[in-house]
Amino acid sequence: MQLWTDYEGVTIDGAFPLRKLLMPEGRSAFFSTAGTHGEPTVVRVIECHFDEEEILSRWRCVEALRHPNFLSFERFGQTEIDGRPVVYAVFEKVDGNLAEVLDQGTLSVTDVAQLASSLVAALEVLHTHGFVHEHIEPRNIFSIHDIVKLRGDCIREAPEGDEGRALKQGDVHDLATVLLQS
Repeated sequence: MQLWTDYEGVTIDGAFPLRKLLMPEGRSAFFSTAGTHGEPTVVRVIECHFDEEEILSRWRCVEALRHPNFLSFERFGQTEIDGRPVVYAVFEKVDGNLAEVLDQGTLSVTDVAQLASSLVAALEVLHTHGFVHEHIEPRNIFSIHDIVKLRGDCIREAPEGDEGRALKQGDVHDLATVLLQS
């Protein structure tokens, strides 16, 4: 692929203009876009390496969980940019993320309790269904009105045995770190 900034202005899947590059993340990038109703939102685009069905399958699993503390997909799918296969996920519109809030100062005890309750519920569902997150950090925790939501597009299946247990423990450790930062 070219530089991610080269794709600003491209419309994917005939519906979602890649307006401004917000954040490159390895073989993926986040762009500002317009949702299906024209409201501003974010789209993640991932360059595929013969793993598009695996990624889409994980996203279908997150969607099937229908948990209120996961950031919802407005739409996701597969398309091409410059003849290269990509998958994309358009997210529901958010009010902000925890990193932005923490830049302004720490949370109240009540807000930290709500944050903890929401994230523990989300992790419990993920871990119970055999997934791990591995990206629990303030920039991946969002608010929509008064609801705390964890980004779900980066989950993966937990391996069996000790490795899977260690990854789940890592999620819990990262959650504790977020709560201490808050």
